[in-house]
Amino acid sequence: MNFDLTITISVTIALCAIISPILVAIINNIHQTKMKKLEILTDYKLKAIENYMQCLGQCRKDQFGPAINNYAESYGHAIIYVSKHSRQLMSEIDSLIDCNNLRGAKTGIDVPPKTFDDLCVSLNNDLRIKKYSL
Repeated sequence: MNFDLTITISVTIALCAIISPILVAIINNIHQTKMKKLEILTDYKLKAIENYMQCLGQCRKDQFGPAINNYAESYGHAIIYVSKHSRQLMSEIDSLIDCNNLRGAKTGIDVPPKTFDDLCVSLNNDLRIKKYSL
C-alpha cells in the first residue's frame, strides 16, 4: 500500500482547517464564561458593599426601625463578599449597633471614627480587582 505524500499533506491540512476554528471557538467560549462570572461577582460585591455603607451611614445618623432593619439586611448581604479583616471590623461595628439598640438609644450610633475609617480602607482594598489567571 503506497501513500502519496501530496494527498496525505492535503488531507492533514484540510483536517487542521476544520478542527482549528472549532478548538478556538471552544477555548474562547470558556474564557468568556469565566470573565462574565467574574464580572457578575464583582457587580454583586460592589452593590452589596455600597448598600451596606449607605445603611451604616443612615444608622450613624439616626437609629429608628427602618434604618436598623435596612442595616441588618445589608450586613448579611455584604459580609459574604469581604475579607477576614473587613469581616472583623464589620462585626465590631455590628456589636456596637446591637448594644446601642438594646439600650433603647434614640440617637445615632456612636461608631469610633478610626474603626469606620479602617473599615472604609479595608472595603476599598476588597473591591480592588485582583489579577486572576484563567
